[in-house]
Amino acid sequence: MSGGQWDQETAEKASHTLNKRQDMAGYPVTSLHYVLGLHTQFSPVTHCFSMFILTRFFVLCSLGFALVFSTGCDNAGRLSGLVPARGVVLYKNAPVEGATLTFFPEDAVSSAHSVEQRPATAVTDASGRFVMMTLQPDDGVFPGQYSVVITKNIPQRVFTREELQEFFRQGRPTPIPEMKNELPEQYSDPKTSPLKVDLNSKGDKALKFELVDSVE
Repeated sequence: MSGGQWDQETAEKASHTLNKRQDMAGYPVTSLHYVLGLHTQFSPVTHCFSMFILTRFFVLCSLGFALVFSTGCDNAGRLSGLVPARGVVLYKNAPVEGATLTFFPEDAVSSAHSVEQRPATAVTDASGRFVMMTLQPDDGVFPGQYSVVITKNIPQRVFTREELQEFFRQGRPTPIPEMKNELPEQYSDPKTSPLKVDLNSKGDKALKFELVDSVE
């Protein structure tokens, strides 16, 4: 058999095999199947799987572009229009470590500053100091008026390693321990917290929240 005849017969066999797979499955073999390595065992199942992967890829790409363009981010992924907000939390004249601060917008859009507002959070360090963030660490907040919530929730029980292993062995979820707020309760709800801030376009780098046991 000459080389030309062998090449021709090989091509005919390959074409016949491919057509047979198409006829059996009812779906064409696409380039995606070769990329995924599914062309050698093609079936309706592998076709659906490959189409599922391709669909998810395009959906995720679309969501990514929508997120970037809808949040007003710059090239580094930071929100534009944020201003600095930092300060200290004191309770009984002592700095509070590990307290969680949340800035809740008074309005969805501040009429005073005409900019979008979103909640911002921070956690105090050992010296009671905090730096507010909206999307990324220390990126700041949008200008506007906010109600300030401050809490320090401490679990009343810490599970031992043996207890956690037993939960895992039994296939049980780890119970959520009861939490206790070590700060006055009036600061735990934006509706009852007396703490308010009004940030202008320059922000505020010297915020000071002094907590008391009762609000007069």
